[in-house]
Amino acid sequence: MRTKIISLMAAAAGLFGLSQQASALPLQVYFNDFEINVGPEWSDANRTDAPTELGAINSYYHGNYSLSDSTTLTLTGLPTHTQLSLQFDLYLFNTWDGENTRWGKDFFSLSGDIEGSWTFTNHQPEGQSYPGSPDLIPYGTAGNMGATYVYLGLDPTGSGDEFLISHTSSTFTVTFGGPTTQTDEWWGIDNVRVTIDQPGGPANVPEPATLALLGLGLAGIGYRRKCQRKP
Repeated sequence: MRTKIISLMAAAAGLFGLSQQASALPLQVYFNDFEINVGPEWSDANRTDAPTELGAINSYYHGNYSLSDSTTLTLTGLPTHTQLSLQFDLYLFNTWDGENTRWGKDFFSLSGDIEGSWTFTNHQPEGQSYPGSPDLIPYGTAGNMGATYVYLGLDPTGSGDEFLISHTSSTFTVTFGGPTTQTDEWWGIDNVRVTIDQPGGPANVPEPATLALLGLGLAGIGYRRKCQRKP
């Protein structure tokens, strides 16, 4: 009996620990839609009123940038974590040429704690290296084109709505940049969101089944003590 009780308690405790980890919820540590200001966490304060045709959720975004322009986000004092997720909207203006080698190639890139570079197009048939599609191409006359990617990102399978990385540092830095190859192309970003996991955080709540097992283990302890008290 004693062996069974100890085994039951061990199983309950183990499942309780697993539920603590599995139920960890992401914690948003940064968000900016640039409606009020850009903020000192950015390397510059460029802020532009979005054209009506863009179909933006909000009216202001961080930009404009062209050629080899870039902007850097630096966050400090992050809580303990093991993963970090970056999401943002990317706005592309005018004739982005993607994989076209006569007028392109036109790149958008990330560097720093997140690395990557992809070509984008909003009108050329040669396409682009970024595997996703724009959520909105609001206007498309020659020389006046736009495309919106809502929550641009690559999940572990190669496409999705976030950039998810292993990350443990209390500081996070990422640079958004080109280069495009023509002065008539520019870009901006909006709705920048950074979240981290929260291992062992207050959001962890054991599942009902785990609590039941833990209760069985405690009940077993009580039963054993009761048996020991019998004459």
